[in-house]
Amino acid sequence: MATTEYPLLRPPPELADTLPRAWSRKQANWYLRWLTSVVEARTDQLLVYFAESYPDRAGEVANVLSRVGAKAVDALHTPAFSERAGVEPELTDQGYALAADLGLLVARLLLDQSDGSPHWAVLRRPKRDRFYNHPVLVR
Repeated sequence: MATTEYPLLRPPPELADTLPRAWSRKQANWYLRWLTSVVEARTDQLLVYFAESYPDRAGEVANVLSRVGAKAVDALHTPAFSERAGVEPELTDQGYALAADLGLLVARLLLDQSDGSPHWAVLRRPKRDRFYNHPVLVR
């Protein structure tokens, strides 16, 4: 694990002060475009942080995910990534960035290994879903 500070995941400033649930359709689409534009750079940084590299063969995907996942679990138990705020630990901003990047890595690997049917979209329904207005992978 690198000793440098883990890079925060900062959305465009115009979207940062509004909860995703309150975004307009245009803002949600903007966030989707922004997020998909940073997936490769963010996941490459994640891999470098844990001294790993992107798998160049399909057979290596599970091994890379297993190693990165184990290293991330260990990292999430350190003060840089979580802190005690009561009974349960709470993620720091770096912890949230690491967790998001893990999800982006899984998404990137799924998309790279797929037949082309999965793709990014903004979740529009149901409005009560906790990921409403967030980017998700769909088939």
